[in-house]
Amino acid sequence: MVLRQIASIERKTGEAAKRIITVSFTIEEDLINQGFDPRKIRVCWNGVDTQKYDPKKVTDEERLAIRGKYQIEDDEKMLLFIGRLVPAKGVIELVDAMTIVKDPKVKLVILGQGDLEGTVANSISQFCNLIDKVKTCFEFVPEEERIRHLAACDIAVFPSKYEPF
Repeated sequence: MVLRQIASIERKTGEAAKRIITVSFTIEEDLINQGFDPRKIRVCWNGVDTQKYDPKKVTDEERLAIRGKYQIEDDEKMLLFIGRLVPAKGVIELVDAMTIVKDPKVKLVILGQGDLEGTVANSISQFCNLIDKVKTCFEFVPEEERIRHLAACDIAVFPSKYEPF
């Protein structure tokens, strides 16, 4: 019901808009396939302030403190997901993918809030091998804390299935 309402609002808004700005050519193609006028659509990639998010600005102590919070040793690989815990972000598929990761030194940290918190927690507890491999922090953290998390990780993972306009 709610998804239908959102789709209806997106459709009406898209039709009324003079321009539609989207974040990728994939979404542009999807919108065209949905019948939106391609002359209205412009792709504008998301931007990041590289100075603000420079991992070199995070101290070793801050980096190690984040890793320590999740019991991740410095010789282990930290994967990091930051985002809303909703189906479109692909977090459930990411947890499922961790079940086939054989290297015991690869750990995943999931940082975020959303409707899937319980589902994520259940998925982790369902597989014995994930208890030590997947750590969660189901809370909103300020931007500076997110920057420290990004600096502490080895790989940031964003498995989104769809990003609407």
